[in-house]
Amino acid sequence: MNREERAVALAGLTFFMFGLSIFLDKGSFVVPFPLNEFALLIVSFLFLIWHPKKGALPYLYFGSTLAGVLGSLVFWETVMSMENLTNFYRNYTVIDLAKLTQAIFLVATMFVFFATYREWYFKAIVLTAIGIYSYGFVAYHPNFMLLAFIVLMVTNILKPVRKPFHLMWVLYFLLLGMQWVSVNFA
Repeated sequence: MNREERAVALAGLTFFMFGLSIFLDKGSFVVPFPLNEFALLIVSFLFLIWHPKKGALPYLYFGSTLAGVLGSLVFWETVMSMENLTNFYRNYTVIDLAKLTQAIFLVATMFVFFATYREWYFKAIVLTAIGIYSYGFVAYHPNFMLLAFIVLMVTNILKPVRKPFHLMWVLYFLLLGMQWVSVNFA
């Protein structure tokens, strides 16, 4: 197992063990999904440090996860005082722009994978995943966003391109999948 696989496995396993410990204690599987963005940021930062000269991909992932953290309420609740936070919540513009920026970076990352595949059927599958993700983002249906990550993960397992960055789709699937389980079965 190389360092990239270890980083992805460690992040996924940490969240899984947290959820498992709560399941054994309380009887429901709950992971700290508000921290998903922070885990993604750490792993994407590691990928950026390890592969700074691999084109735009490490920067797109890092930009996406950085925007995701800036769009996270947990981040703003940590860095702002209660008075400033009350005023900040009246105007969600920063959070909305950060989430939009995150989605744009993620779609750009998906297009990099789209351009890398040579076979038309893999291109069609990735294009379908882009459409599913975009619909899930615009209509805010996290189930569709999770489905897009499943499609991208399976596609990159069948034919991995842009190694080791294909592992980020596995991490997105793991974290969003555990979030989905926590929300729907808690």
